[in-house]
Amino acid sequence: MLHKHLLSNLHQIGRIVPVHPIQMNQRIDDEIVSLNRLQQRNPCYLNQYDQLFRLITVWLLTQGYDLTNYQPHQVLKAVCLLNCPDWDIEKVIEQRHLLKKQKVSSEEIDAKSVLELQHCLHFFKTILQAYVSLSSASK
Repeated sequence: MLHKHLLSNLHQIGRIVPVHPIQMNQRIDDEIVSLNRLQQRNPCYLNQYDQLFRLITVWLLTQGYDLTNYQPHQVLKAVCLLNCPDWDIEKVIEQRHLLKKQKVSSEEIDAKSVLELQHCLHFFKTILQAYVSLSSASK
């Protein structure tokens, strides 16, 4: 029930919007195609962060919501903390920001953040695996 409460709050503040079931399947397919492309590229930190974003978006879509452009990284943070409250997702986001702004190089990324990001990726890949497999089989 906590996730319903979180989704309601995120919707009320305009960070996510309800998605029509017909659009939901197409959006999930689009995100999976994008995720597959990212997985074929160099597995650098920014790439893995983008993969996590795709997985969070798919998770939201399976819940009947889609991201808006209003503070999407805060949605990622909220969803990650809901599912795994012990993660230091703030550090993962901070490292992504520093890399994007070129304030640190790939070699300077905090090792704990890399590990946290990999745990996040594994967790969401695992929980979404069943959904993606089931939805693909029903087509």
